[in-house]
Amino acid sequence: MKIALISLFDTNLGEELIKDCAEFLIKKAAAQKNKAVETEIHSLFPNGERFEDLNRFRSCLNRTIRLIFWKFNLPEFLKPAFVFCAETAAILKWHFQQKNDPKIKNYCEKIAKSADIVVTAGGGFLSHFDLNIWAPFYALLCACERAKTPVYMNCMGIEKPSAAFSLLFRVIFSKKCIKHATIRDDIKTALKYVKNKHHCELAGDPALWAAECYGIQKHDSETIGVNIVREGLFLENGGSLSPDEAKNAYVNIVNELISRGYKVRLFTNGLKADEEMAQKVLKSSNLVQNPNALAKCPQTGRQLAETISTCKAIIGTRMHCAIAAVSMDIPCVEVLWKPKQVHFARLINRSGWFFTQKEFQDAKFVVNLLETAINEGYDRKIISNLKNLAYDNLEKHLFE
Repeated sequence: MKIALISLFDTNLGEELIKDCAEFLIKKAAAQKNKAVETEIHSLFPNGERFEDLNRFRSCLNRTIRLIFWKFNLPEFLKPAFVFCAETAAILKWHFQQKNDPKIKNYCEKIAKSADIVVTAGGGFLSHFDLNIWAPFYALLCACERAKTPVYMNCMGIEKPSAAFSLLFRVIFSKKCIKHATIRDDIKTALKYVKNKHHCELAGDPALWAAECYGIQKHDSETIGVNIVREGLFLENGGSLSPDEAKNAYVNIVNELISRGYKVRLFTNGLKADEEMAQKVLKSSNLVQNPNALAKCPQTGRQLAETISTCKAIIGTRMHCAIAAVSMDIPCVEVLWKPKQVHFARLINRSGWFFTQKEFQDAKFVVNLLETAINEGYDRKIISNLKNLAYDNLEKHLFE
């Protein structure tokens, strides 16, 4: 059986965690079913292409809308209608582009025709219209439809779609090639768009299997890990923290930890911009005399998991830092900046461990919460159930 595993390759190693764990689960299920499988991993993006022409087209539409509203002094209540038209235009442009552009069409058709089934590794394939991840995924589904190749949508990240994106959701979930779908977060939104609700279920993120995938266990450690992200991440995602406020929040938390006698280690998920921020936090905090307090930048998902495993507990920012920590039973509290974190917090029944950006600026509050989390721990029955949902669905629908 030939399986094409589709991954969102990215320098944020959360995506590699997902991909590695999805491949691990496929091999585990195949062994359980005594099936011979050949898994070939593909990037969702052809040759790393991020479709700048589509970005330029959408930017032009957005500038035109702003100009129209400014020139004619239109009321704000009309803006959703204009946004709907702009998103519809972008979707239609992409629909015809992916049909007629040989590079895109050939890449997707090669994947579809070479596999017995196409499986998404998991992640935010349909999480946000502005990221354009939906574009190559839509093209791949169209190719699979033409080739009559089934698709297993594994542990997809879903966020409530806006405007015309909701229509695209309906088109995507109505594709006949989709054999089954599991959703890692907003299952209620997904179920609004599927025709057969029995073909769409909730499941845990593949990275909950990181400990088993890499054969890593948590160390006997007293070190607190602090997961750092780039300066502008909060504002870029509709948050309230300026770059300076974000840096100061990290610095104050680090200094509060040190004042309470904790060893502290800064680390990132591998992005260059995150590493630059981590250097600034290091130099501005009481860790300045200890350059080794910043972990070496991870290059692989395994290296990221190994760094996390050396911590007693973690103050996190990126969601897959928290998910990998859960897999190793390492308490992780985290600042909120994306809806997907809220859903994950609810799934593991630890919403109280995730805090607002305003609370992030209160170092004593954050460290107190961390100490509460260390004492409380996880409900391992809930975590086990989420892991089993990811594995059992994959085993059933790949090898039935």
